Amino acid sequence: MVSLGGNLRDIARLEASIGKEEDKIKGDHDALNKMADDAIREAEAEVTAAKKRMADKKKMFKEEAEAREEEATDAAISALMSGEGKGDTEKKRPASATTAKEADKQ
Repeated sequence: MVSLGGNLRDIARLEASIGKEEDKIKGDHDALNKMADDAIREAEAEVTAAKKRMADKKKMFKEEAEAREEEATDAAISALMSGEGKGDTEKKRPASATTAKEADKQ
């Protein structure tokens, strides 16, 4: 019976050792899960920040384009109101009748 008692003690020690290893593995597993969760949260925060920066840039470019379009429209209206550009669309004729006849002959 002595060997049976020794075997039981060995089994008890092995079970305790296995329990400790299981606890260690569980602790390592929990630590890895926490690290993974932290990395995911950090990546999500970076993506959110990048999306916000892109939206801000898009808004800024849109505002700049609208401002340029408005400036171009205002400049075109001013040019039309002041008569600029009229010469490009109308045929110029000499003012005096004599020079007008000469221009027609040519």
